Amino acid sequence: SQLKESEALLVGSAFHTMVLEPHLFDEEFFVMPKFDRRTKSGKQKAHALESEMIAQGKKCITQPNFDMIVAMKNAIANNPVCSGILTGGEPEVSFYVEDFHGIKVRVRPDYLGKDYVVDLKSCQDASPKSFLGDIYKYGWKIQAAFYADVLGMDKFYFLASEKKSPYACQVYLMSEKSMDEGRAQYLQAIELWKEYLETGIPSVYHHPTLEDGIITL
Repeated sequence: SQLKESEALLVGSAFHTMVLEPHLFDEEFFVMPKFDRRTKSGKQKAHALESEMIAQGKKCITQPNFDMIVAMKNAIANNPVCSGILTGGEPEVSFYVEDFHGIKVRVRPDYLGKDYVVDLKSCQDASPKSFLGDIYKYGWKIQAAFYADVLGMDKFYFLASEKKSPYACQVYLMSEKSMDEGRAQYLQAIELWKEYLETGIPSVYHHPTLEDGIITL
């Protein structure tokens, strides 16, 4: 449901801040105390407090979600490889490039090391098989190659962090093959975008079997 999706995005955002910019957490987020929302009074109190926090520019998260992201952060801190790649670099810095293959681009990597980029992902299952499935499902190869190329970096890491006990975390390095596949896809996307800017006509789907506007699956 849409509500579940928006809560997942909120928790993901709180997790990123907690791990990458913990000094900003209290400015940006507020942990809601527990109210008995089955009663009219409890509902009203919860709504009043939530409204007040939103007016102060804060996003409200529940105590269980807060406890979860603290546990996730601690698991990363206690893992030398995971905490190691988040050391000595810069989190959440925006970069603008006026001409990248003929278009203007802006990227905001989660974390930038000396010669590498890190993207922090919260997930249900950080195992290789499951995470590889997520990489394909969400097109993260494209993101990896695009970010690395825009920033002129050699390596791209995903740091996968599980949202359930024992909050396992695992670092994944994208291979040259994966980066080449992602690069081919983003270059094709840029060409389609430039075509759209020139013609105003949205492109059709592309597929190896496309013929006369029809795709055979």
